[in-house]
Amino acid sequence: MDKLKTTKQIFMFMTILTIAVIISYSFFFYNIKEKNKMISLMTNETDAAIQREVKLRSVKDLIKDTQENRLKLDTYFVVDDKIVNFIEEIEELSRDVGVDTEVVSVNVDEGKANNISELLKLDLNIEGKWEDVFQFITLIEKMSFKISVSQASLQVIYDNESKISSGIWKGFLSINVVKLK
Repeated sequence: MDKLKTTKQIFMFMTILTIAVIISYSFFFYNIKEKNKMISLMTNETDAAIQREVKLRSVKDLIKDTQENRLKLDTYFVVDDKIVNFIEEIEELSRDVGVDTEVVSVNVDEGKANNISELLKLDLNIEGKWEDVFQFITLIEKMSFKISVSQASLQVIYDNESKISSGIWKGFLSINVVKLK
């Protein structure tokens, strides 16, 4: 009977040991599985952060590489705080070629506005010799801004007594320029 009792004890010990080993194995397997999930999550977050950093660096390099071109591009448009400077530039240009100008109106065309830009309309009365007026209009069209002459009306001024042309032309000029919001 001692032998049976010893065998039972060994069997019980082995059963308990087997159950303890299975529980320990399950616990360690679960623990390793959770750590692998955490490591995978951290690896994915690290990869995403690295990709964001690479994209950010790429954008910074692109901004740096295109800075000169963007500055040049900015000169093609009038901005809100430079409208007066633009008008003064037109007036200076007219003085340089010998044309008298008077700004009649300045307004923004709301009908042609979009999210980025709108159309600035400038109406001018002009007066001068034909060559000077023609040169003035040509120079306006060749300014670095996105300008279009939408209306031009010119007429020669005659001397009242002799009804001979005085050589002076008087007219109206309406120009549109793209203005950034």
